[in-house]
Amino acid sequence: MEIGTDKWLLFDDTLFERKRGFATTVHEAVRDPQPVLRSEMPWEQARVWWHNTVFEDDGVIKLYYCAYGEDEHARLCLATSTDGVNFERPSLGLIEYEGSAANNIVFEVRPPSEYHGTVFIDPVAPPEERYKLIFDGNLLGGGRYRGIRGAYSADGIRWTVYPAANIIPWYTDTQNVAFRDERIGRYVAYVRWDEGFTVEDLTVSGQFHHRCVGRTESEDFTGFPVPEKVLDPAPAGTDMEHHRGWMDLYNPIVLHWPGTPNYIMLPSAFYHYGIANKLDVRVATSRDGIDWTLLPDTFVRLGVGGAWDSERIYMAQGMVPAGDETLLYYAGFDLDHSSHHKPYPPRFGAIGRARIRLDGFVSQEAGSDGGEIVTKPFVMPADRLLLNFDGSAGGHVMIEFLDEDGRGIEGYSGEASGPMCGNSVRRVAYLREPSLVDLGALVGRTVRLRITGRNCRLYSLQFIDANALEAGGMRYD
Repeated sequence: MEIGTDKWLLFDDTLFERKRGFATTVHEAVRDPQPVLRSEMPWEQARVWWHNTVFEDDGVIKLYYCAYGEDEHARLCLATSTDGVNFERPSLGLIEYEGSAANNIVFEVRPPSEYHGTVFIDPVAPPEERYKLIFDGNLLGGGRYRGIRGAYSADGIRWTVYPAANIIPWYTDTQNVAFRDERIGRYVAYVRWDEGFTVEDLTVSGQFHHRCVGRTESEDFTGFPVPEKVLDPAPAGTDMEHHRGWMDLYNPIVLHWPGTPNYIMLPSAFYHYGIANKLDVRVATSRDGIDWTLLPDTFVRLGVGGAWDSERIYMAQGMVPAGDETLLYYAGFDLDHSSHHKPYPPRFGAIGRARIRLDGFVSQEAGSDGGEIVTKPFVMPADRLLLNFDGSAGGHVMIEFLDEDGRGIEGYSGEASGPMCGNSVRRVAYLREPSLVDLGALVGRTVRLRITGRNCRLYSLQFIDANALEAGGMRYD
């Protein structure tokens, strides 16, 4: 198989021919105890809602968030930060609220919209369309749902709506996500897919069954085809008719993970077990953005009872690199999804921050009995190997190389391999001792990588040339 020099996230067994003692394991994000933004301003009087985007832009962290005033109209607002914790609301002077434009509102729809959507930077657009927005727009004929529209901006502040009535001929009832997927050179959108619904000529019909995730792609951001379902959470044997023992998927947040060909989805799981009606965040993984695997464990857990995020959590689209960590943001609520909470109390909802280690969503984890991974044969692409692993103080990882037939390669296996301990997101892997990092003699040869370890977690690996390491300016262990 081709392994190349891109980073491999080890969230599944695609690379492996066999595995023993290692298990695919979701690692929970670490939540900050206090939110970074609460509903405080008059135009946020009703609530801060859960259709939010965050990214770093020219050294500034930008948080686009959805806020509701007392008039119950949704408005897209912008908050900025330099440290990811303390956010400011710039006074932009663009859109009036209650007679004053001294606010941070950047976009609103007339007639009023129910949900605002997702902002992204388009790397191939002309300067006047560098920022794009996907949001809900026109009512669909004969149904209560709205269509999906688009807008563009040169500065991320002043927006122009595309004239197309809908950029996707589909309904919406959650945050829709769009971005430019450079791997395939097309625009991609992930939307809500209601099992049981049919859309023909922009008219919704049928009987709602459960919430799934749909996907569509296009060369033109203003003209997507009808989406196709790519992730269905319904396990076999559940009582779908009476909504028992199963869950829906809300909010299909999708990240094309930097430096990799891989994709991470962070949907909110709406649980219908008993009278739960609560939502936390799961993780799904994909190698191509189409074929998805929903992993069984929780990624972002609810806060303790009574906390601001104790009943519902929805991730924001996007992420912020922070050295050895990645910052993620989410909307949290202290009331569940039950309709009897409506109307919501004033100043409802807040936005918080969660952290993971670099590439730290999922690992291959081995316990005290140890484990072994042997990859499929691949052509050795470079002379160094980087590992993101955690052996802490009492665990370790060892590597060795086998030939195409699975026999050890002299000088690169057996007694030539030695343990690597500790915890590193960028360890230059070595054989018997730290100075033995040069794998140049194997470049171009068909090999297998054998990894053994105990009490350890493997998050990612990457083959890279020594000169690229030196030119990268990144700290390596």
